[in-house]
Amino acid sequence: MESIFKVVSCNPSNSGKTFVWKLEIAQTAKAFGITKTVKRTYYIGGMPQAATIGAELKEDLSKFDIVARPFTPDPSQEDPEPETIMLKWLHVKVGA
Repeated sequence: MESIFKVVSCNPSNSGKTFVWKLEIAQTAKAFGITKTVKRTYYIGGMPQAATIGAELKEDLSKFDIVARPFTPDPSQEDPEPETIMLKWLHVKVGA
């Protein structure tokens, strides 16, 4: 089933040779008899071109392996000891 991914951000990586896209999916689900919106955020790296912020892209989520990796933001004045969080990275399945 195709999902609609919204491009939240796009940042250069690898000395500007590739890009990391931050994508969001919003879907509805029922819990306790109530319909709610569920948002999931994913990252995909090594993209050969930039994506337009706000663009909506359709793709089947089953074409990807989802790998959770730890990420710790850089310390700041507001948060000198930031917590490590798990980011979900999309890895394209070869031949999918």
